[in-house]
Amino acid sequence: MANKLCIPVEFFLREDVETLEQIKINNKLATIFADESFSDYFEVVKHAVKAKISPEELEQVIAFIKRYKTRDN
Repeated sequence: MANKLCIPVEFFLREDVETLEQIKINNKLATIFADESFSDYFEVVKHAVKAKISPEELEQVIAFIKRYKTRDN
């Protein structure tokens, strides 16, 4: 198989091989973490986790804020 695919046989013996999906996720996360505009939001998420606020509850809060901001405009 290694010869057919022109891939070194060592590749198939490695235990730390990542799937394509894992690589895509890691690349997306690296992009997000590198973007400075996201840094303030990580602190907010940390507080939400500590307060045991679910992602669904955060979505509700965001929806409320959007409606509030729209109302003022």
